[in-house]
Amino acid sequence: MRRDKKSKLLDNQIVDKPVLIDEAGRLNADRNPRYLSPWENKIIDIDISHQDEKTAKVRSFELNKIAIARIDKSCFASNRTLPLSSLPDFQNSLKAGINATLHVRTDALGDQISQFINNSSRLFSWLIHRGIYRLSQVTHQDTRELAELWPEHSWWGLLKYDAALKEVIDAAKNDNTLAARLRGTGNVKKLTVDAFELSELIGLPIAANQVPLWFIDELAEILKCDSDGQNRSPRAWEATESTYARLMVEINRFSFLPDGFDMIPFLPYPNSNADAAARFPNQGGRTKNISISDAVKIFEEALKWIYDYKPIIIEVANAARDALERLSNDDVKNEVHVRNVSVRAFNQAVARTGCTLPIKDFKHSDLGKLVNMLLTAAFCIIASNHGRRRNEVVGHNVPHGLYFGCLRSLGISETDYRIDIYVAKSVRQYVTFWCNNLVRDAVHCLEELSQVFRPLNTPLKTYPSDQASGRDDKLFLHRTFTLHGYKAAPSQFDFGRASTWFFELAGVSTEYVNSRAHPFRRIFGLLYKYRYDRFKLDALSEHYVHVSYSMTEVYLTDAPGVEPENSVQHLYSPALEVEMAKISAMQDEVEKEYLGDLIERLLNGELMGGVFPKLILALMKRLSANISFRTQNNAEKAATLQARLIKRGYAVSEKEHGACCCGNDSPTEGRSNCYKDGEIHPENASAGKCEGCLHLLTTPGYRKHLEVETAELHKQQEDYSLPPVVRLKAKQDLSVINNYLAADERVAIETQSALNSIIDRWEPIFFSKLGK
Repeated sequence: MRRDKKSKLLDNQIVDKPVLIDEAGRLNADRNPRYLSPWENKIIDIDISHQDEKTAKVRSFELNKIAIARIDKSCFASNRTLPLSSLPDFQNSLKAGINATLHVRTDALGDQISQFINNSSRLFSWLIHRGIYRLSQVTHQDTRELAELWPEHSWWGLLKYDAALKEVIDAAKNDNTLAARLRGTGNVKKLTVDAFELSELIGLPIAANQVPLWFIDELAEILKCDSDGQNRSPRAWEATESTYARLMVEINRFSFLPDGFDMIPFLPYPNSNADAAARFPNQGGRTKNISISDAVKIFEEALKWIYDYKPIIIEVANAARDALERLSNDDVKNEVHVRNVSVRAFNQAVARTGCTLPIKDFKHSDLGKLVNMLLTAAFCIIASNHGRRRNEVVGHNVPHGLYFGCLRSLGISETDYRIDIYVAKSVRQYVTFWCNNLVRDAVHCLEELSQVFRPLNTPLKTYPSDQASGRDDKLFLHRTFTLHGYKAAPSQFDFGRASTWFFELAGVSTEYVNSRAHPFRRIFGLLYKYRYDRFKLDALSEHYVHVSYSMTEVYLTDAPGVEPENSVQHLYSPALEVEMAKISAMQDEVEKEYLGDLIERLLNGELMGGVFPKLILALMKRLSANISFRTQNNAEKAATLQARLIKRGYAVSEKEHGACCCGNDSPTEGRSNCYKDGEIHPENASAGKCEGCLHLLTTPGYRKHLEVETAELHKQQEDYSLPPVVRLKAKQDLSVINNYLAADERVAIETQSALNSIIDRWEPIFFSKLGK
């Protein structure tokens, strides 16, 4: 009973089935398939591949090299550290904890396991310092004290990292061999620290970017070389709400080990997330708001690169590629020719176009820098115009990301594009969305670069007929413009590192994106919210593919403690009022023109479906009593009808399956199928909801789009690799859309017949006037 009660409290961090051990302390049931090594091995092989990757990606974790520090001892004392293998209870519990982690974590497994091992070894050091050598000896007092001390000191203070590092530096001053051991090999000109060597010396895990700047500078002085410390910002070691909550959850895992393992005999932190929020009340951990002025700067800079600079960069890149192909075929002698070709192509393109790029004295080596800027600009446009997460777009170290062929035209018009994007949370699968022209152009830019970086001496890429089969050909990849660069695998795009110059040129601080690129997703949501007075949260939530509105509200609200001048309300509401008024006025004009165009197309004989064309014909019939109206041409009649309809409060807004012609002041608003609680709800629009609605108007283009969708649904219905519930839903949707299409085509034919009947009555008047 105790275990059942705990399982409800562990924030879902539980193993689904009971795990048993044999007499030797080995797991003999429910070992996670990703745990590849025999239980007794001290080097553990884990399959850390993403759930959608087709092949395993094995990473080894060397438990035999883990040492548990005795922080009361000198770093150079023989008894400073205890090998983990000398503490078999801790070692077996750590293995079981790793296995449990594999059951509850699916993303970034390499980082998840490393983090769990590091936090566990630090926990073991803290426990040993308190004279505790078994998890079963841990008391409520111990866990309460850790919960009180950790938010203020973190592991850095509790385990006396600074004192240990100071001891190492003092020893290195008198031992050049020790100082040399601590020097890393990553930078020949400037000093870097070998973090692995340092970790072994102090007996505590430490990452390279966690080494303090003072330590790097003092070691550089000892070795009489330049320090690399000024070129980086080390990770802050102060505790945060998220790191505190994560630690609590990981410690909780040691209370849910299989029977027979050494484990904490109670649940230490049953309310880890709530406790963390209470300990850090003014640290929401949310993405910093981008001010309107900074957002505009980023957009403007990105637009320059995609529309002004891209043609030149692509031209130079293709010239360099052609030169490399000639070099690979022995048509030229060396890569000097390639460098000369790219410089000449750049100068010629700039002279011909008159476009000046922000680079002086272009060299061949600058071409890679320009490509990175294009990739950065494309990301900024896509993320901010579509609200997607960084890795959903870029796909860094994961099998998903935008790919060659992810964007497809429905062939209805220049603006009818849909994009296939992986949603990394909630559904964790590819989802197809509409996208605007900015996203379309940014993806086309990426596809042009992808053509440049295809292997040498190969034909141009083409879209695969089966869209899903091309998802491995990711767009955010690049190469160096050398023979070696084209022979090696392409490099992944690292937004954090590559975007520095871009933000410099834009005049925007990189603090928005130092660790996360969610500001772009957040600004998408905020602009949507403040663009509409009565915005629909469920519409935005659906676009984000969130499973609850609370997930969406995080992107629209401030965390506790945000200064008023940096709040969402302050940054977005006033600044958008004037701009949005201009946009609204422009949008109104566009909608009016579009309504007039639809009416004229109806009069010209196009098969318009939906019920609203019948309302147009009823108005036209009444106007026919006026002889001047009868004698107008179709364009003039359309303009007259448009003016009358707009005056009566009708407006047009496009939906996926047709145009809704109900405005906020329409006299027939209450007859809308989506009318509820005194207002219409266009966010509920669907083929089923809108069928038969007075305000629906459809064109052949809409019907063509739905026919494309029915083909996709039919494919899903017949795909037995999908779960039965998915196939059943596809079958139901297919039936709804097919019925809608059949009914809509009948209505379109009836409408055109009614129109012809009205026109037939006009003919005597037309010919009598012609006779005069």
